[in-house]
Amino acid sequence: MPRSHLAIVLYCAVLVFSALYAPQPLLPVLADALGVSEARASLLITVALLPLAVAPVAYGFLLQRLSARRLLVGATWLLALTQFAAFHVDDFQVLLALRLAQGLIVPALLTALMTYIGASARPGQMQRTMALYIAGSVMGGFLGRMVSGLISTHLGWRWSFLGLAMATALCALLLTRLQADPPVRFQRPHPRVILQVLRRPDHLRLYGVAFCAFGAFASLLNFLPFRLVELGTGLDETGIAFMYAGYPWGWSPRCCRCASPCPWGAR
Repeated sequence: MPRSHLAIVLYCAVLVFSALYAPQPLLPVLADALGVSEARASLLITVALLPLAVAPVAYGFLLQRLSARRLLVGATWLLALTQFAAFHVDDFQVLLALRLAQGLIVPALLTALMTYIGASARPGQMQRTMALYIAGSVMGGFLGRMVSGLISTHLGWRWSFLGLAMATALCALLLTRLQADPPVRFQRPHPRVILQVLRRPDHLRLYGVAFCAFGAFASLLNFLPFRLVELGTGLDETGIAFMYAGYPWGWSPRCCRCASPCPWGAR
């Protein structure tokens, strides 16, 4: 994969995770602006994360008939449209529906990105390319929160969505410059195989740990902005966003040279 194309793929990865987590430091402001409770405002993050559990499997089957590049371009335009629509929203239910739509689009982008990398990476470069992708996803999770907080503080929360819409539209234009990905043949997992995996106690324990860890992680980061406001710290959206500064430590620069991607950088 040429370096310019790898840069486009990484830019897309950063934007996808930025779109997923950007509203998190804005939750107290959104709750006040739209007149909803803390719990309901937190649904803006929850509904976007829920489809990640099952949607990638469905999109994996879709990629048997559609190229990863085409799915990337189409899904990125849809994501940009939802961000632009969020800029005009005055009703919480509408914004919640848009976030659910984004939650359905994001797995399409993640699945297509992984497929494109797998099909286009040069022999011997797969590990390094995947490590860079993971680094981009981690930085996207932080930069989305950081930039949305900065924009919201100085221009208002709506402009955070507009900024993401413009950046995502640029990404869609850049994705059209990618080379067509080579055809990839997928093997459909038989339901019996899935059941056999789930019946193994060691696998169930690992899945249970991952479920609990990610659930606690997501819940805590949703609760954090409201708690900071409740403590009377006087922090604005930018100050709250800085509280996520430890997020990039989920990735180390050594991941670009090690034999396998760092598991702590998965989100």
